[in-house]
Amino acid sequence: MGNNIQLKNIITISAISLLFAHLMVNTFVPSIIINLATLLGIAYFIYAKTLLRNDLFGFLMVAYFMSAFPFLNNKGGGVNLIVFTSVLFYIFIHGKSPILKSYNKSFNLLLALFIVGSILGWVSNYVGDILNLTYSIASFFGIIFLIIIATSIQLTAHRISTFLRLNIVIIAYAIIAFLNMNLGIFKIGSFLLPSSRVVYKAYVEMSGIIGVSPMFGEYNMIMSFLFFSFLLFNSKSIKLNKKHLVVVTILTISTVIASISRSVFLLLVVGMIMMVLFQFIFYPGRLKKSISQFVILSIIFLSILGVIKYTGIGYVFERLDNYEENQGGASGLSLESIQDGSAFNREYAFSLAQEKYNSKANWLLGYGWGLEEDNKYAFYKDHTVLRSSAHTQLYAILFLFGWIGFIGYYGLLFLTIYLSYKTLNNIHLEDYSRIFAYFSLFALFFMAVNGIKADNVSFPNYFAMTMIIIGLAVSNSIIKLNHK
Repeated sequence: MGNNIQLKNIITISAISLLFAHLMVNTFVPSIIINLATLLGIAYFIYAKTLLRNDLFGFLMVAYFMSAFPFLNNKGGGVNLIVFTSVLFYIFIHGKSPILKSYNKSFNLLLALFIVGSILGWVSNYVGDILNLTYSIASFFGIIFLIIIATSIQLTAHRISTFLRLNIVIIAYAIIAFLNMNLGIFKIGSFLLPSSRVVYKAYVEMSGIIGVSPMFGEYNMIMSFLFFSFLLFNSKSIKLNKKHLVVVTILTISTVIASISRSVFLLLVVGMIMMVLFQFIFYPGRLKKSISQFVILSIIFLSILGVIKYTGIGYVFERLDNYEENQGGASGLSLESIQDGSAFNREYAFSLAQEKYNSKANWLLGYGWGLEEDNKYAFYKDHTVLRSSAHTQLYAILFLFGWIGFIGYYGLLFLTIYLSYKTLNNIHLEDYSRIFAYFSLFALFFMAVNGIKADNVSFPNYFAMTMIIIGLAVSNSIIKLNHK
């Protein structure tokens, strides 16, 4: 009963906040004063319901839930601004920070590099006006607050269970939003029910509630790994019915396919095969369960094929079948095709990025975390290019944070993968911690691989969501390893 009450509170707080955010974004009388007042009201409401009660986890989950919606991305991300303001409320009222300390010196150093990379970029290269810079600073530190909070809390079976259930709600709502768009039931023109893009006048590209198809595909790839991990190992501490896990896994795989992102689909297939095979390395003696797992996997993929006309899977397979033709006869991957982007249909994006890279002799410092309109100066030599992202996390992080921040960000990512590996090998830890580490190992690795051809840094709310996932993975490892 306690689990349901906490989850309901998180959803209720998030829903009320999102409704007011909808009014703020869609106000009939555009006014910075009205918008600022609404933003302050939402931030105080969340503070009063979570931080005031010393509920850091509840605060984090509210931010996570709201991060699935693309509101105020052009101002650095509405969620990030709200988080920054809520933490400031706590500091001003209580005279101290609500954020607990981190337990890992390597994590602290790498995070410091990431922060310094943006600060130096702001000081040396930022091109926006003072208002844009203010938004950028607030939203960036909102993200920093989130990853620090995520890293500092202790993940219990109850909290992981809440995290799982919260993602089920997000996925269910995203599917409802997609069906609503197809059936045309409600047309409110809001981030609460965003529309999807029609491709080649025939196939609908599912963007869910995140608002951009590749990132929605990546999110559901990560969620597929999450639910499949707990399906594989069936933790006794996480009270989720196996049938429910099978259904949710089917839904997440289906939404990856419906996003018609070929690369994410391929990464998902490779990742799930690896998860089945690698379990025997970390969990010896599970060979007897392989037959039942094969049956479950067969049910999952047959169920997906059964709804082929509703998911858009045919278009994904069509793209896979025509892969060599689309590459002009190229025979598979090569280092050269990866470098120029032709391996994943990113030649134009990579050529623009390479032009920008060559335009500066030294990328020790980037432009600093910025708003969408200012990031064009960071991403492209010609900032009038009609593109909203760099289409690669590698270049996006480098151009915004320089080599200093690049080392910080990717250092954090691969440190987390390493810590998850160590946690997985610790047989004395609780089963739910090792399963969450198994999920983190695969999710973050494949998120990094997908980052070669897609950048989530250009979508501030979703970027915050991925930073929370990194923080939770770190928390699951460093706190448990320090206490064992």
